[in-house]
Amino acid sequence: TLDGAHDDNGATNREPVGSLGPLHNCACASNPVAVNQALGGAGSPYTTLADVQGFTRRDIFGAALTINFDVGFATLTSISAYRQTRYDYLEDSSGLPASSSFTDLTGASGSPNNTLLGPPSNGFTFKVTDAVTEKPKQYTQDLRLTSPTTETFDWLTGLFFSREQNFRTEGFVFPSLGRSDRLPSSSITLQSNKGTAYAAYGQASYHITDRFKVTGGARYSWEKKEITSEARISSGLPLLLQAYPQIAADKAWNNISWRLVADYHATDNALLYASVATGFKSGGFTGSASTAAVAAAPFGPEKATNYEVGAKTELFNRRVRANLATFYTDYRDLQVTRFFQPIGTTFGQFITENAGQALLQGVELELSAHPFRNLEVGATYAYLDAHYTRFTGLPSTIGTGNFDGNRLRQAPRNTASVYASYTYPLSTGDQLSAGVDWSYRSLSYYDPDNNPITVIPSYDLFNGRFGYLSSNGHWDVSLWVKNAGDEKYRTHVFSQRDGRIAFALFGEPRTYGLTLTYNQ
Repeated sequence: TLDGAHDDNGATNREPVGSLGPLHNCACASNPVAVNQALGGAGSPYTTLADVQGFTRRDIFGAALTINFDVGFATLTSISAYRQTRYDYLEDSSGLPASSSFTDLTGASGSPNNTLLGPPSNGFTFKVTDAVTEKPKQYTQDLRLTSPTTETFDWLTGLFFSREQNFRTEGFVFPSLGRSDRLPSSSITLQSNKGTAYAAYGQASYHITDRFKVTGGARYSWEKKEITSEARISSGLPLLLQAYPQIAADKAWNNISWRLVADYHATDNALLYASVATGFKSGGFTGSASTAAVAAAPFGPEKATNYEVGAKTELFNRRVRANLATFYTDYRDLQVTRFFQPIGTTFGQFITENAGQALLQGVELELSAHPFRNLEVGATYAYLDAHYTRFTGLPSTIGTGNFDGNRLRQAPRNTASVYASYTYPLSTGDQLSAGVDWSYRSLSYYDPDNNPITVIPSYDLFNGRFGYLSSNGHWDVSLWVKNAGDEKYRTHVFSQRDGRIAFALFGEPRTYGLTLTYNQ
């Protein structure tokens, strides 16, 4: 198989959504919310005041060769794959114009507060643009033996190899901040990453009875990562990166993970199951590290143990399907990336740390039914309790770094959905269909300190569809609307200045369209 893709997307729009003191809680040029209001951009997240037109461009090429060979007692499968990508990205990280008044942060030109606290109509003093180029390549090889399926016993075993390499540059520009030479503060980090992975795995299932089956599996993993990193200051002050010459570092990890599952068919239409499984994610190195010390220091692997009990049922002559699952996941050394300003420094830094322990537990329910002919209705609900039980990171200028008890990022406590669809057959054999659906997500956080200005507030969305399908199946036409209620909802939040200012990306507004599909 060969595959490829080319993406050429326009700019994202970062919308200011919060500011806290000190410095950013005034009606001044250092408060992005005040600047947005003063310049008339606060009415809608779908308009922008950015003076830099960003973009996202990506080219992908992939090739894979799959060979299946009958060796008598099993099937030998070989999967060889190669993939390469070119990725270019430019973003105005604040969605605001740069301040027309340049700020000399050294104080050589007078107090910096004269411009930092200037009128918001001047533009945003802390504006920053972010530019990224990546060139990753990856080769993988999987060799697998799979036994014939029998009524009693079946198994598989295999070997896996992966080699990947990525060259990455990321640059930051603050056009309104610097020294008395009034040059923008511009810096760039240059990184290379090599990853090598080997694994051996196996799994077997034994049917104790025609209704009761147990499955067990294990995987041995060995991974090594090698990096080089360098940071350069092109002009101005080191506001996000501190210049350092190229450094090199490497680290290897290994792990044995396992899985055990028991399946019991209580009836022909009811499956009960219980499982316990462990997982492993190798360690690594912080990307776009602000200092040589951070660049050279690896963070550790994360490990998880997951317990799950559930049921899958079909009721009332298979007109109702009900699935229930409860789970409990114990994370050790969970990898957490955050942006903060360490005590005693003058600039923010990216860092990836290991949270000592985190727990996720919850329940998921799925229902679908056919109460009448051609009508299907359904609903889902999930409750999730996800929090750090032991996490003390590096302290910042506004916090101790103790996040014990805080909720994990992007982990809404409640999610739900409801849908209904109806199909109307015509005398010609053609079909008309209509459907509506609703989804809900409760509040979630984006920073481990659960900063109130970096939240994704709860939101719900309505979608609708009306379709036509020809009797021969060749033509499929649908009219659709997404976000019918025109909900303004956040999809991502990014904080700067040690969590004192925040900017969000928003989901698409109400959109509608026509999709025409032809099937040969």
